[in-house]
Amino acid sequence: MGADSFNFHLLYYVALVLATYLVSAAVAWFVGKLPALAYLKGRAGRFTALDGVRGYLALGVFIHHFVFSWYWLNKNDGGATRILEPLFFNIGRVSVLIFFMITGFLFIRRILAGYYHGNWKSLYVSRFFRIYPLFIFVVICISLVVAVKTGFTLEVSIVKWALQHVKWLLLLGGQINNFADTWLVIFGVYWTLKYEWAFYLSIPLLALLFRLNRYALAILAILTIPLFLYPLQGMYFSSEYLIYFAVGGVAAYLVEKQPAITQYLESWMVSVFALAAVLLVLNLGDESTLTYTILIALFFVPIANGNDLFRLLARKCSIVLGEISYSIYLMHGLLLYLLLVGWPVLPVKDVPFNEHLIWMPVFSGLVVLVSSLTFLFIEKPLIHYGKRLIRSNEK
Repeated sequence: MGADSFNFHLLYYVALVLATYLVSAAVAWFVGKLPALAYLKGRAGRFTALDGVRGYLALGVFIHHFVFSWYWLNKNDGGATRILEPLFFNIGRVSVLIFFMITGFLFIRRILAGYYHGNWKSLYVSRFFRIYPLFIFVVICISLVVAVKTGFTLEVSIVKWALQHVKWLLLLGGQINNFADTWLVIFGVYWTLKYEWAFYLSIPLLALLFRLNRYALAILAILTIPLFLYPLQGMYFSSEYLIYFAVGGVAAYLVEKQPAITQYLESWMVSVFALAAVLLVLNLGDESTLTYTILIALFFVPIANGNDLFRLLARKCSIVLGEISYSIYLMHGLLLYLLLVGWPVLPVKDVPFNEHLIWMPVFSGLVVLVSSLTFLFIEKPLIHYGKRLIRSNEK
């Protein structure tokens, strides 16, 4: 009975995850008909698959947090709240780790290709306008939510209140106005951005090391293994995540230096193995093992080298989801908090877990719609402004 029950629940979970992705893809397909996104029709290139996977990764984080909202309201005992179902825990964690791999891939590839020649200002202006406009908007939303939750009463000095916002803008989070659940307003997704920015800030050093010694990046990649197995922690960072940027770098090396391998990584057989690897890792229980990391790498490396998983990642809906993936990543937590935790429009507390999950596909469609709006009215205009600023400075 226990095994049968487990199989039934697992099949039910998988069905709802697939339904969530299908609803999201359908909404994205309709959103893609907007004139403002017409430019995506002509998008093609070596890394279309990489663009296409981003949206599904962001939705994986949404799925994780939709489940977490139930745990928070029903299982939170004042301590750490961890999702017990491996599928729902791993779909969020694996998605985040692949995002780290994508960052490592994109920027290490540029280093290997000799793209950087001291033009660091353009790099950081570009990154600022890619990351910060939407994040600033989200911080403003967090501050407004906290103000309402604390009755518009200042619980700290105005100086401390201002410094708390500065801390958020530095991607370090923390309480605002002594509201203990400040992080929950966006389900804590900001934590990954500090790792992204730490990597961006290291790029000049990485480029210099590569110019001095062509094997420097390989040596650094190898050093991430013991730092993963025996992580060092401090100053808001843990060394365990460095290995995922390194995996992205290895994939970049294959693209830039071993192009003959790429044609093999695009085969249908590799697609099967890649999907098998990700399905296996989603059901593992220990995320701190090298096996966990290797399985994620087996999924990521073919995609980075152009494998689009039987054309799935090259479809219009996938490209649209990828384009708005950062908005999905930042906005889904705010929507979940507003609609399920802060001022629930849907009862979650004391509701059976499986009944809660039924609403996940519906919420995913709403997340895609709202994220499309924040992309079109916040992200896209300011990304273009950043590009114009770079071009004007280069004249």
